[in-house]
Amino acid sequence: MPAPIDATKYLAAPCTVLTPEQLVPFEVNPTGEPVTSGSTFEAAGPSCSWEPLDRKGDFNLLFPDKNKYGLSDYYRERKRWAYFEPIEVGGYPAAHFDVGKQDRRGLGFCGIVVGLTDTLAFSIIRQGGPGPQACDQVRDMAAAALTTMKGA
Repeated sequence: MPAPIDATKYLAAPCTVLTPEQLVPFEVNPTGEPVTSGSTFEAAGPSCSWEPLDRKGDFNLLFPDKNKYGLSDYYRERKRWAYFEPIEVGGYPAAHFDVGKQDRRGLGFCGIVVGLTDTLAFSIIRQGGPGPQACDQVRDMAAAALTTMKGA
């Protein structure tokens, strides 16, 4: 596994994981909607959502800090999802997945989870995107987030 990434500062400010410049290719409003407290936070963890300029769907980046074993927790749960396909992003272990019961990639739904440490991962989910390109978009967005978190 590559060097662990300390993402602690992004847990308090998840929208800072992606710069306005990094968000340009995704054609989203660069001002994200952070969730760092409240019932949604309690259920999932710190997150940020960005709305596309065409208002079709959204992107949601999440640090599921309730997971104790990062990416390993996703592997344990993989049978309950429509698909779970291991890949790498920027040299880090990752997987495309869909939390639904059906494979909705053709409808613009795709998720990716990336392992940062043995105890922390982050995910990005694209909902209502441009058909099969949604998986390419979340992979590219995850790569940009890794660049930020590594300080490159």
